[in-house]
Amino acid sequence: MRQFYTRYPYSLIFKALALLIITLIIANIGSGSIGFGGALLFILALAPTSFLLIDLLVLPGLGIRAATAIDWIWALLIGLLYRNLGYLDVGWFQLLILVTGLTVIEYYFHRMLKNASKL
Repeated sequence: MRQFYTRYPYSLIFKALALLIITLIIANIGSGSIGFGGALLFILALAPTSFLLIDLLVLPGLGIRAATAIDWIWALLIGLLYRNLGYLDVGWFQLLILVTGLTVIEYYFHRMLKNASKL
């Protein structure tokens, strides 16, 4: 079984762009405010670490559900860090919605990785 990143080298870029778009949409709804630079810094911290630690290590061994749950926790931790640093100007409830939206994207990305690894 070949790994997904060796077959499709642009998977990390695809993941980062999808997460960036969702972050910009969700974080600017309601009372939240986030600029492109803050969202980019948030995604540059979240996407590569999530890809290397969760998608390549956890997903093959534990499966889609476990990897998605760990992704939710990891995105929440990174979100709390960036919220406290001032890059994400969102409330607590909006941060939970943002993290849940990012996790939905991660779930479909995990399914894509699993389907690609079967080929």
